[in-house]
Amino acid sequence: MPATSDFEIRGGYNPFQLKRNVRLDVLGQALNKLDAANEKALQQRSAIEAALADVKLNAAEDEWKQNYVNDIKKQIDAEAQFGNYAKALSTATRLAGEAVSNPALRGRMRYNESREKWLEKLETRAARKEIDSDTLARAKAENIYAYKDTYDANGNVTGGIDWTPAFDPVEDINLDQVMREIKALVTPSTKATSSTGGTSQIYVDSSGNQTRSMSEARGVFATVSGGGGSHSSSGVTAQQWADAFDAWKREHPESAKAFEQKRQNTIWRYKQELLRADDMSLSEEDRATARKNADVQYSYLTDENGALLTPENYARSITNPMFKVMQFSDVRDSSTGGSTLLNESLLSRKALADAYNMTVEQAELYGLGSPAEKYAILKSVAETTAGLTNEGKTALATLEKMFRGSTFEIKK
Repeated sequence: MPATSDFEIRGGYNPFQLKRNVRLDVLGQALNKLDAANEKALQQRSAIEAALADVKLNAAEDEWKQNYVNDIKKQIDAEAQFGNYAKALSTATRLAGEAVSNPALRGRMRYNESREKWLEKLETRAARKEIDSDTLARAKAENIYAYKDTYDANGNVTGGIDWTPAFDPVEDINLDQVMREIKALVTPSTKATSSTGGTSQIYVDSSGNQTRSMSEARGVFATVSGGGGSHSSSGVTAQQWADAFDAWKREHPESAKAFEQKRQNTIWRYKQELLRADDMSLSEEDRATARKNADVQYSYLTDENGALLTPENYARSITNPMFKVMQFSDVRDSSTGGSTLLNESLLSRKALADAYNMTVEQAELYGLGSPAEKYAILKSVAETTAGLTNEGKTALATLEKMFRGSTFEIKK
């Protein structure tokens, strides 16, 4: 074929040039389709990754989920590596469908959702004071995430185990409520006594001093009537509280589980403190504090001799100290006063005898005597060793003045 000029190639008819342009158009269209398929495949892969990223799994499954995503990406990219974008898109679509129904993924989602709901309920129970802080902490610690796949006879994953708590707490014992209910079962014991007194007499001897001896009595000083009295007591002993507690437990058999839960909480707390005491990453001060805390927890689990308490005795170790504080005794005494009837005439004679320094008998005669007899008594007292008091001397001088200048003669 003769060579063509540049002009002819650019502007004239050239069958080769036309054929070449047709082939490039077909190739361009094919390439455009491949690029579109590639873009869709990549979009599908990204959609799968985004969807899996939004799947809520436990943090323990982060590695599993990343491996699962990487496997999907690997399969899609393997098809697209040599330009087989249509196959890559088909693979991506298939894997997207499989992800939705993947038993390993769905099993993990179901298990995690059930556990999360259980934990939320646990927090709600703690907020309502159904369980205390120790029970909450122990329940969280002993119910860790522990999912496992299940397999068929051919080794294919069929799903996973169901969530079942290893420790599902019962309601903690409410000691305040228990004490209120126990009080309704206790009747305080009562005891009462009463007594009444008799009568007695107090005498005076020849010197005017009080005496209870009949042989020395020279007169009655006073008559005494004894009063009465009463004594009553009521109360509740620690043993009565303990007996009422035993009766309450028989009516509430579920309480045994609550007390055992409290004991197991103490054992768990004791072990936690021991672990802290041996944790070399902590400071010596923190480890020493942990050892002290462990000793305290251990003391709750043992009796005074260091022996481990049985569940029954553990419950009593909690309640008995309360019962000792709650025991009480109300004692009341009352009395009715006695009466004393004084011998007023004797008292007046005694007062006169003390005033003049005479005996009670002399005072009695003095009070009944005439002026002359009174004068004679005063003179007699004046001549004794003790003599009259100044008041007595005044009384004697008065009588002497009365008789001065009269024909009355004092006989001695």
